[in-house]
Parts: sequence; structure tokens; C-alpha cells
Amino acid sequence: MFLQLGHTKLEVYSIAKQVVKECYLVTNTFPADERYVLTQQMKRAALSVQLNIAEGSSRKSDIERNRL
Repeated sequence: MFLQLGHTKLEVYSIAKQVVKECYLVTNTFPADERYVLTQQMKRAALSVQLNIAEGSSRKSDIERNRL
């Protein structure tokens, strides 16, 4: 049996997921000299928000959830 996490039902998670998609689309239009530094940093930052929401929703106590 798999652990049921509620992060996919959160509106903020859906918004973060859309931000990641938009970030990937926008960074694909950047000049080639920016693709390896700025592009990677933006992608990691956008994905980090989404992953932190998922991780925070898996915490059992309110204190732990609020920290993330």
C-alpha cells in the first residue's frame, strides 16, 4: 500500500506545478550563452518550491508542516 499524500489537492501545489511548466517554456527561449547558468538556476528554484510543498504536506505535525 502506498502512502497517500494530500499535496496534489492543494491549490498552491497546482500553481507551483504550472510555474515550473512556464519556467521551462520561458527558459527554452533564452540565448544559448544563458542556458547553462541562469536557466538551470531558474529551473531548480521553480522545482524546489513545488517539492517543498509536497514535502511539507507529508509532515505529521503542524509545527513541521509550517516550517516548510
